Amino acid sequence: MDFLVQSGMYISVYLTIICFFSLVVFFYTLCNSSFNETPSPRLNFIVFLLFVIILLFVGFRPISYYFVDMGNYYQSFKIMVASIHDGNVLNLKGDYLFNTLMAFFALFNQPILFFFCCYLIYAACHFFALRKWFTYYWAYPLVLMMGSAFYYAYGVNGIRNGMACSIFLLGLSQQGIRRWLLFLIAFNFHSSLLLPIASVLVFSRYENIYAYIYIWCTCLFISLITPGMTQWLAELSIFNDKFAGYALGNDGRFRVDFILYSVLPIIIGLFFIIKYKFNDLIYNEILSVYMICNAFWLLVIRIPFSNRFVYLSWFMYGLVIAYPFVKSNCFRYQNRYAAFILLLLLMFNVVFLY
Repeated sequence: MDFLVQSGMYISVYLTIICFFSLVVFFYTLCNSSFNETPSPRLNFIVFLLFVIILLFVGFRPISYYFVDMGNYYQSFKIMVASIHDGNVLNLKGDYLFNTLMAFFALFNQPILFFFCCYLIYAACHFFALRKWFTYYWAYPLVLMMGSAFYYAYGVNGIRNGMACSIFLLGLSQQGIRRWLLFLIAFNFHSSLLLPIASVLVFSRYENIYAYIYIWCTCLFISLITPGMTQWLAELSIFNDKFAGYALGNDGRFRVDFILYSVLPIIIGLFFIIKYKFNDLIYNEILSVYMICNAFWLLVIRIPFSNRFVYLSWFMYGLVIAYPFVKSNCFRYQNRYAAFILLLLLMFNVVFLY
C-alpha cells in the first residue's frame, strides 16, 4: 500500500495541521466567541473537519518502527496470523480485550484495518466524551486535547495505553452502570488503568478537593527528598513485574520540565476554585483524578520511561484546563484568557514534540 506521506514526516504534518486549526479556534475564541452563548455551527464544522482529517491521516499511517511500539504490535499481529494459519490456539491472556481485537483482524490478515480501528476507538472516545460534557461547545476542549503533549504519541506508539485511557475518559463522562462497564473495558485494554479507576473510587468516598491538593504537594516533596522511592515501591510486591523492572532501573533523572507542565492545570483549577468559588462536582472529580494520578507519577519520576506513568494523568490535560473556562462565568473576557492559554500550550507542544 502506497502512502502520500513518509513515516518520518508524520509528526511534522500532524503538527502543521493542528497548528492551523488551533489558530482558527484561537482567533474565533478571542474575537467572536463567548462561552455563555451557543457557538457558531461553522466553528464546530471546522473542528469536526480537523477531527476527520486527523482520523484518516493518522489512522491509515504506514506500518513502521518509526512509530516505535507500532512495529512491535505488528510483529505480534503476524505471530497471531501464523498461529491461526497453523490451527494453533491463541493466547489472549493479559490485556484480554486488546488481544481479542487483534485476533479478530488477524483472522482476516488485515493489519492496516486493525491499526485504523485502534486509532478510531482512541479518537472517537475522546470526541464523544467531550460532546457529553460540553454539549455544544466541544470545539475548544477538543483542539486543546488534540494539541496537548502525548496525544499524538499515544495514538501511534503507546496504542494500548492510549485506547484504554480514552475509553476511561468516555466512562468518566457517563453515570451509573455505563460508567463502570466502560471502566472495566478500559482495564481489559490496559491494566495500568487500575490507577485512575481507583482514583475515581477514592473521590466517590471523599470529595474534599483540598485534600488531593495536599496529597499532590506531599508527593512532590517526598520525591524531592527520597530518590530511592521507586525501589521501595517495587519491593512492596503490589505491582506487576513490568513495573518492578522499571522501578529497579532508576535513571536518576528528575523531570522539572514535566513537573512545570503538570502543574499548570492544577494552578488554573485552584484559581477558579479558591478565587472565584467555582464549585462543580464533575470538575472536582476530574481535577482530583488528575492530581491523584499525577501524584503517583511524582513518586516514580526517576524511573526509565516515566512518561508512561505521567500519561495516566496527562491524557486529561486539555480537559482539566478547558472545563472551568467553558463551564463557568467567573470574570470578564474569560474567553480571551482561554484563547491565549490555547496559544501558549500550542507553542509549548510544538517545541516539546520537536
